[in-house]
Amino acid sequence: LRNLVRTLGLSATITFAHPSGDVASAMSAGELFVDAGGGDHLSIQTLRAMAAGMCIIAVDGGVADYLRNDETALLYSRGHVDRLAEIIRDLMQQPTTSHQFARRAWEYVRSNHSVSVMAESTAGIYRRLSSAHATFPFQR
Repeated sequence: LRNLVRTLGLSATITFAHPSGDVASAMSAGELFVDAGGGDHLSIQTLRAMAAGMCIIAVDGGVADYLRNDETALLYSRGHVDRLAEIIRDLMQQPTTSHQFARRAWEYVRSNHSVSVMAESTAGIYRRLSSAHATFPFQR
């Protein structure tokens, strides 16, 4: 990905955050977040980027239900770096589109993954379990 950025002459406008570095600062200053990890995992960093108001670009086909193509993110097929480059180039040329995706991603995270929403969801699970009269096969 770094080589592609250099080849396309985008080094002055694209910053790669070091995985153990100050990711929050990079997110607050950035506009695009590329999750090139493969989409087969729940990425807390991607959720943080969405919450920070960044436009998300990610690999399609994973378990991350919050990555909805053309709604909360722009997705591309694994290994199709030319498509990734095209998406990045298009978003840099059309900042309004990037901001629209970022806004929808932010709204999704706020509505579905905020601490209060997750706490209420977890409490609801405990309430349902505590009111159920289930028996378990390993009862004594």
